[in-house]
Amino acid sequence: MKKYFFVLCFVALTLNSAQVIKKTINNNVVGFQIVDDKGEYFLPVDNADINLPILQQRNKAVEKYNAIKLQEAQPVVPSTKELLNNAYLKELGSVEDQLEMIYQDMLNGTHVWIEKRTEIKNKLQPIK
Repeated sequence: MKKYFFVLCFVALTLNSAQVIKKTINNNVVGFQIVDDKGEYFLPVDNADINLPILQQRNKAVEKYNAIKLQEAQPVVPSTKELLNNAYLKELGSVEDQLEMIYQDMLNGTHVWIEKRTEIKNKLQPIK
């Protein structure tokens, strides 16, 4: 009973939101199952660590879990190139629309697409 008490206290001190951590086998892979308020995670034990004491294996699983939770908490920020591409598509329309505009310019001898693209490029310069 004391052993379980120690393990549960240790889990509570190491994992902020985890409620359950246990060593298990999933599809013939040895690992740790961690259940928290957001979901369930199965973290396999690396082959190099399979002969380590269970506490060290558990600590490595907790490190992986904490890295996953940290990554989940960080928002994905689009790159400047993605922002510019999205802005161009929003202003100029789809690729098909742009090709149609270029084709009409060629037929009519106009420069609508080039003028519109230059106008948008000048407007979007501050993004860079």
